[in-house]
Amino acid sequence: MQAVAATRTRASITCALARPTRARPAGVVVNAERPELEAQRGALIMQSVDFQRRLLEIKDRILEVRAGSGAQAAFGLGQG
Repeated sequence: MQAVAATRTRASITCALARPTRARPAGVVVNAERPELEAQRGALIMQSVDFQRRLLEIKDRILEVRAGSGAQAAFGLGQG
């Protein structure tokens, strides 16, 4: 059998280095190449957490209104 020498071009090496691996997660690659995207990602995560918190508050408020005696008046129920 004949051994085949593996040749790699600069582009293929760069492409291989840019791919996420277990040792180098995607966030590390993005942070190294495009730090502004990593900052934007962090801001979006914080915004998502805030939206989830607000959604839970709204759901809790809805349950309070529905559970209270004010639910009938608030939703126009019980009027003959």
